[in-house]
Amino acid sequence: MNERKPKILIADDEQLFVQLMEATLQDEYELLFAFNSDEALEKANREVPDLILLDVVMAPKSGFDICHALKSERRTRDIPILFVTSSSTVTDEVKGLEMGAVDYITKPVSPPIVKARVRNHMELKQYKDKLERIAAEDVLTGLATRRRFEDILQSEWRRCRRQETPLSIAMLDIDYFKPFNDNYGHGAGDDCLRKVGRALSGEVKRAADLIARCGGEEFVCVMPDTDLDGASAFSHTVRKAVADLKVKHEYSDVTHHVTMSIGVATCIPSEGMDPFELVRRADEKLYDAKKGGRNRVESTNFEKKAE
Repeated sequence: MNERKPKILIADDEQLFVQLMEATLQDEYELLFAFNSDEALEKANREVPDLILLDVVMAPKSGFDICHALKSERRTRDIPILFVTSSSTVTDEVKGLEMGAVDYITKPVSPPIVKARVRNHMELKQYKDKLERIAAEDVLTGLATRRRFEDILQSEWRRCRRQETPLSIAMLDIDYFKPFNDNYGHGAGDDCLRKVGRALSGEVKRAADLIARCGGEEFVCVMPDTDLDGASAFSHTVRKAVADLKVKHEYSDVTHHVTMSIGVATCIPSEGMDPFELVRRADEKLYDAKKGGRNRVESTNFEKKAE
């Protein structure tokens, strides 16, 4: 099976330049084309290419406007942008680089130079992506790390605030995991965590939802565009999926297999609210679930306090 070719978006309204880039790059890359700024933004957001060749002079928005829009969104902010321009002024070049572009290509272009620069930036992007995957993935369970969760939480908080849609957080904890580790050993504990991680990730059906391991036996799930009923229903499904693993736990005060307690909190983000307050509220409900007998889900809606 052939590996996927890296994907490049060429955004330029000059037909001859586009044809030249197609002839130069088509053997090594999958190419996408956009001939105005609106099309460039739409394709960048839909396709999320590995690299963008972007004309500075576009309509109705400039290449600088497009760059700013792409760098403002989590989904597209890490795409390397190479500005293409007929102007070689230092002012424009500095402006583009300060906005986050990685390079400048001046027309008329030399195909071998373009090919070499694109290859270099693509290799850097692939190496960076590999490092980020390592940093974002918990080695034991394969779930996201706490750092990854916090990045996604803040990004989705901003988006839900703009769109005035609900954001839900679930805090999840394996019941009586310390006595499990103490009595069965850390090897069995690690195996239990891997099984629970697979069960959790198996219930995530939407690409926007994220489950992360926070450390030890604690997990967290962020669910954008999800109200309290939806988040609670998901949490009950996850709780059952873990119980259905039937991982033996004779040292639990709940039952003779591994179970999980879950706390859920939901809000519609607004100005003056802190995204980590949502996490704290979910953690409080997790405490209530433990206090109430464990192997259960407790949930709450909360709103910004009136000033």
